[in-house]
Amino acid sequence: MAFLFGIWHIVTPLHNFIDGDINTASVVALGVGYIILAGMMGIKWGLLYLMTGNLYAGMADHFFNNCIATNLLHVITDTGTDDMMNVRVIIAQLLSFAVVIAVWLKRKSA
Repeated sequence: MAFLFGIWHIVTPLHNFIDGDINTASVVALGVGYIILAGMMGIKWGLLYLMTGNLYAGMADHFFNNCIATNLLHVITDTGTDDMMNVRVIIAQLLSFAVVIAVWLKRKSA
């Protein structure tokens, strides 16, 4: 399921390509990156489900990511694009992934 979630997020670079914002090489690079990152997020949410026994923790994490890291911190530049959005999303997701893995490992060893 995490891989399918990752595949779904290839829509973003495709949309940017259709709009003429990026070239073919960027579509491939961003597509692979989105698949990997969204796949990691799917794994993280699976671990959150295993730790809590419900979907609410993963839903809250997804809501937080979409609201805070992506939308509320959106910055408009002279070019009209938010050049740092991908960087913010990657940093936020890698940090939260590391925290969830650390908690998972700690709980598993206890």
